[in-house]
Amino acid sequence: MTECKLLKVEDDSVTLIEGDNKELSVETERIVITIGNRPGNRLFEQIKPLGYEIHQIGDCLEPRSARAAIYEGAVLGRAI
Repeated sequence: MTECKLLKVEDDSVTLIEGDNKELSVETERIVITIGNRPGNRLFEQIKPLGYEIHQIGDCLEPRSARAAIYEGAVLGRAI
């Protein structure tokens, strides 16, 4: 189920709010919650005005795999 907000988790069910603000109760044994990703660049933005040489890599640029972030770190490390 997508575009839902989790309202309540109970022993055998969850209550969701769908996109049209309709409450829905779903019986379940287990739940898996995934949420969207956003770049985590708050620290970068705090340090940038201080004048240090800094670089954005990995999830600071955009959410992606750990493999991509490790690769970017290796490339940048060699360049520095």
